[in-house]
Amino acid sequence: MIKIYHFIFYRMFLSISKTNQFNPESSTLWLLSTAILLNLFTLSSFVLEKLNPTSIIIIMIVGIVLGTINVSYFSKETNLKSILDKFKSKETSPISNFLADNYPFISILLFLKSINVESFLIYLMIGVFLILILFKD
Repeated sequence: MIKIYHFIFYRMFLSISKTNQFNPESSTLWLLSTAILLNLFTLSSFVLEKLNPTSIIIIMIVGIVLGTINVSYFSKETNLKSILDKFKSKETSPISNFLADNYPFISILLFLKSINVESFLIYLMIGVFLILILFKD
């Protein structure tokens, strides 16, 4: 499980480092932490069907704790360098690259579906997603 998490971090880092030359590590950490929080909301809204204020507060507390653990884990220079070095030399399948690269987008779509957003908006996002895939470098 931790290898999958490392791989998602590595692929997010590669995508972000193309545009963010200043501090891609920090941006990747925050994107991954935000995706984890979004996944917690998605899971709880699928399970609970309706979120009440107490459950939202509990989810936020758990998300903040997980985000803090995430940031402290990847902020260590040795962890960060070892993850980046490990996957640089490793050959990966196109399917796993696709899934890892689109993890944040898939998380957003699942979240919108879980809170019963109108289907038109979800189809619109899927269309944008497909256009981005077609014009990907």
